[in-house]
Amino acid sequence: MDVIEAIRNRHSVKKLTSPGPTAAQLETLLELAATAPDHGGLRPWRHLVLAGADLAAFPLDVGDTPTVIVVGLEPSGEKISHDDQAAAVAASAQLILLAAGAMGLGAMWRTGSAARDASVRAAAGLSPAGRIVAFIHLGTPADGPTSATRSPEPAASGQTAATAAAPPRPGTAPTERAATRADGDLGIGSLRGR
Repeated sequence: MDVIEAIRNRHSVKKLTSPGPTAAQLETLLELAATAPDHGGLRPWRHLVLAGADLAAFPLDVGDTPTVIVVGLEPSGEKISHDDQAAAVAASAQLILLAAGAMGLGAMWRTGSAARDASVRAAAGLSPAGRIVAFIHLGTPADGPTSATRSPEPAASGQTAATAAAPPRPGTAPTERAATRADGDLGIGSLRGR
């Protein structure tokens, strides 16, 4: 699959099941994540792969997801702004999503309250200055493989491609939005047992 098709076909898969990615697939995902644009060459990203007993022990509710990559930011120095470093980490997360889709894996970027929790940050091996940018859930789509393609919608009158609204997710109406709980979380991705 070429990069344009990988981008066009990328979509979030909310319900994942086993099997998760193989060791070889995970190695490739992490290798590609490390190619993200990185102003200053600081490599501020930290990728922690959780599966099996490690995932079960991690303080995060992941539902039936077999594998999670915790994508963290460990800022380095002051020469390159922390915003630029965070952008590099987000780019590494996006590369994981694109590569996972190209491999036929289901993937979903989640955050939620756990991403802001100090104990989860510590469990991920991040310093107090670090932060979690994404929990990337990986596995096999529970509803089977999908060939849904997200084609960009033409820009409305007066809009450029840069200001046009994002296309709806596959299988949703343009006005459909995910329901959030009172605390603003979507559920999965929040702290385990809270």
